[in-house]
Amino acid sequence: MKTNEEMELMINSNPESKKKCWTLAYAEGSSFYIPNALHIEGNDDLLLVDDDGEACKEAEKDGVPLIYGLENVPNGVYVDTEENRAIIEEMLNTYPEYKELGEQNNSSSKVTIS
Repeated sequence: MKTNEEMELMINSNPESKKKCWTLAYAEGSSFYIPNALHIEGNDDLLLVDDDGEACKEAEKDGVPLIYGLENVPNGVYVDTEENRAIIEEMLNTYPEYKELGEQNNSSSKVTIS
């Protein structure tokens, strides 16, 4: 399993990544994304997908491993690295309000991200 830095280097060093409908991102001060956790968002420069949920699906098709089945974490949003899992666990302990978002998104069959 790669580290966050290795994932970023692998994806960002590929010139084709700038043409993708998705991008790797970290969030601070977000009402949805867990702080400091590496996740997928839509590429706002290209606007090739309607929302971040579609971008996550496309990133996964491109081979980006995403986290599924982690308690209190939305499925298919966060990049699956050991480092990211540790960051997510730490942030959920620090900011328990983000646990509710994972529960809400995982209760439906479709991942919805706004």
